[in-house]
Amino acid sequence: MMGNPPLGSLPDPGKRRNSNEARTMNTPIPQRPGPALSARILLLLPLLFVSIAAHAAYAADLNETTTDPATTQPEASQRAQGDAPVLVIPVQGPIEKALVYVLRRGVKEAEQMKASAIILDMDTPGGAVNATEEIIQILLRTEIPTYTYVNPNAYSAGALIAFATEHIYMAPGSRIGAARPVLMSPGSGGGSAPDEGYQEKIDSALAAMARSIAQQRGHNPEVADAMVDIDKELIVNGKHLSEKGKILTLTHIEATQIDESTGRPLLAAGVAADLPALIEQLGLGESPRKTLEVTGAEQIARWIALLSPLLLGAGLLGIYLEFKTPGFGLFGALGILCLLAFFFGHMIAGLAGMEDLVIFFLGCLLLGIELLVLPGFGIAGFAGLLLLLFSLLSAMLESLPGQGMLPPIEFWGQPMFNLTTGILLAIAASFALLQFLPEAGPFKLLVLKSAESSDEGYLSTRSEIYPRPGARGLSTTPLRPVGKARFDHRLVDVSSQGEMIQAGTDVVVVKVEGNQVYVVRA
Repeated sequence: MMGNPPLGSLPDPGKRRNSNEARTMNTPIPQRPGPALSARILLLLPLLFVSIAAHAAYAADLNETTTDPATTQPEASQRAQGDAPVLVIPVQGPIEKALVYVLRRGVKEAEQMKASAIILDMDTPGGAVNATEEIIQILLRTEIPTYTYVNPNAYSAGALIAFATEHIYMAPGSRIGAARPVLMSPGSGGGSAPDEGYQEKIDSALAAMARSIAQQRGHNPEVADAMVDIDKELIVNGKHLSEKGKILTLTHIEATQIDESTGRPLLAAGVAADLPALIEQLGLGESPRKTLEVTGAEQIARWIALLSPLLLGAGLLGIYLEFKTPGFGLFGALGILCLLAFFFGHMIAGLAGMEDLVIFFLGCLLLGIELLVLPGFGIAGFAGLLLLLFSLLSAMLESLPGQGMLPPIEFWGQPMFNLTTGILLAIAASFALLQFLPEAGPFKLLVLKSAESSDEGYLSTRSEIYPRPGARGLSTTPLRPVGKARFDHRLVDVSSQGEMIQAGTDVVVVKVEGNQVYVVRA
């Protein structure tokens, strides 16, 4: 299954190429541009100029006119000259936006070093559709021969990416297929049945994309269709490989069997025991092999997406504790850092944009105004809380095919689960701190545990200040209810108990609380 909900646009990748097949495909569904550049400008200022140059080169690539790769691209063995290396790009784990940047960098490195081949070493359960489509476009644009080595699984989005390479090879015991998207509903904790009409819409768009990719790369489009369309039947050599109501998944033996109707392998070109064996089969045994290494920033971005609930919980807890303590200190700084890390990771992953960060800070501003300026908790505080929660949710949402401003409710499941988990973690941690903080090591130095009583000789400064309860004086200003009164030639700030007292009225002190002296008419 698709793993993460297929929150992404499903434009026909063939539409960007000048092939006859592409002209026959459905009109692409527009997608919202990714916010990766704005994220780098905001949070990676030292890399600003490098980022601009990279995106400019990427935009230029999109505008290039290419020919049908199935008929014009030479084989890897024909390209191998001298020391031209073979570049291996690991495609491991879920397919998400952070992987897009890894693969794009790998293809650019391969083109710069004039590599003889690009091999995707694939083991994935699937992932997000919009990230998959971007990876497919990167692979379709390069003129370097591309190969997928299924080692051992290429499910869902992984199968679609494999179709975007010119040749597919299988490891012994490997499997490929099951590319139908699985949608998630809020609170389900996994896949669930959304609106049937919307599921059909997604299935149709994704099946068209799979067929188009297969046609461009010379793979069997019927196989690609059967991996997405649950109503598709596939009969090969008189045998039902896929029956109606089941999604096609092929083993290494089934994928490499010869289709008698075409005289060609059904999908995969062959089986290789390991990567060195595959490189030998391709006639590139003499070429140096280089494996693309994932950078630290790319690894962090992928981990942040997985740790979203913990970052949200720590950030919300830090902000809560900061509001409960005077001034601005450690808790506030840690809370802000956790939330900035949350937004940073999702920006690098291509999910969050500048607008999400702006909404978040606007929500924090309204909350600050409500708590520090306005009394009580009213419209500003409520609006700030809504904006803050919405920005956190929006940062975890992907764009959807044919959607308006917001995706349908079916696709809010994982973001709502992450946010709810983060809030619950923050609440649980705050209760734990309230219970155990006074006894917790160095933190006990921050809490006053002893009391000073009059029995021990301590006196309040108020006890040395005249007047005391029962003292009589004269109001020198109107008391509304606060004003001034004179007691034995000393002016004192006083307050009535709610009534209006005119200047020149005799008053008597009824009680003294802290620095406040309360009087009534004498």
